[in-house]
Amino acid sequence: TRFRSICLPEIIFCLKILEKLKNNKTKKLIMMKKLILFLLCTALFPAQKTEKIKLNKNIKSEMSTYRGFMVLDKRDSQEIGSVSSNGQPATMMFENDAAKDIKDWFYEYNTLKTGDQLVFMLEKIKVSESKPEKFLEGKLEIQASTFLKKPDGYYFLAKKDTVVTATSDVFPNLAQNLSRKTTAVLADLFKKTYNAKIWQIPLQENELPNYASILKSKARMTNATELKDGVFEDAYSFFNNKPLDGYMIETNKQGIVKRAEKGL
Repeated sequence: TRFRSICLPEIIFCLKILEKLKNNKTKKLIMMKKLILFLLCTALFPAQKTEKIKLNKNIKSEMSTYRGFMVLDKRDSQEIGSVSSNGQPATMMFENDAAKDIKDWFYEYNTLKTGDQLVFMLEKIKVSESKPEKFLEGKLEIQASTFLKKPDGYYFLAKKDTVVTATSDVFPNLAQNLSRKTTAVLADLFKKTYNAKIWQIPLQENELPNYASILKSKARMTNATELKDGVFEDAYSFFNNKPLDGYMIETNKQGIVKRAEKGL
């Protein structure tokens, strides 16, 4: 079916030309040779399959509200890559382009209300394939981050820096499996974003590509003369040197932490 759908218009076109050249045997012979060559090339090099990334998981925010949503595609390349699909290479791609599809996905499940603008920054989506043993192994690499855009800058919310794999013995259609995992990883980032604690360090748009190193350099922990002991609720609390109140650390004789309890 794939071969027929690709070749049929071209074959009809060539046959029409042959009909017009019925009185010119030399040109007709040349055209017939070109037609045969075209058919052979198409048979030897069939059109590569594609696997579209379907962003169809529910990403509705139950609590957080936003007045706008923006996607920044900061990838080095728009190409995602190719992996096996039931023994044939398949190129993974978005339905339209990454920015439009992610934006349409967000608006499908969310309505703009009040608050700040949510910014989704896509840094990397790549797939690759290797054969370490008997079966093929597909690898998906994703990096993406979210921010709140306020009048004075961008405030970091959450990040995904993930590598997932799949093998052809379990998933013969690696392209389809990695496409679905792409959707799952991005959906998880949205869910993390809705519950994330805002880092109170404003960034300018030109700083976003290097935001991680900038946040670390500006965080209180990096510049603190004294690092506090204690229990840290999350990465934001840790980098800002803010342990939870009321927790005590219990160590053994070697100074190794054994447990942390509140009100110990």
